[in-house]
Amino acid sequence: SALGSMAVIAVVTLGLGIRVLRWRTGHRARMLDPIFAARTLVLAHACAYAGAVILGWHGGVIADQIPLLASRAGTPAVETALLLIGGSVIMVAIGFIVERFCRIPPEEGDDEGLSEGGRTPDTEGGLA
Repeated sequence: SALGSMAVIAVVTLGLGIRVLRWRTGHRARMLDPIFAARTLVLAHACAYAGAVILGWHGGVIADQIPLLASRAGTPAVETALLLIGGSVIMVAIGFIVERFCRIPPEEGDDEGLSEGGRTPDTEGGLA
């Protein structure tokens, strides 16, 4: 049930992120609600953080089972922990990807205030 919940959260996050990305890349039939974009960004952050916490928790479970792994290798606890580790890595990846989808592209003529590398010194790109 936990793996199913993680999958639903990841799919919803990716779906909302794709809506923001499509608008950002030019499919602008109507204006994108900025609150929707901000909520999508917050959901992406939460997805990445939750995936990291689940990864750490179940990584600890596996680390705790290392001395007993030879005798418990096929138990459901170890298999479930490994599945949840894989799912949490996917959640973290989707969270980071959707965060990138929510970046605001630079405005045209925004050349003032750029440093030597062509970036503004205080930011590396705005988020929605």
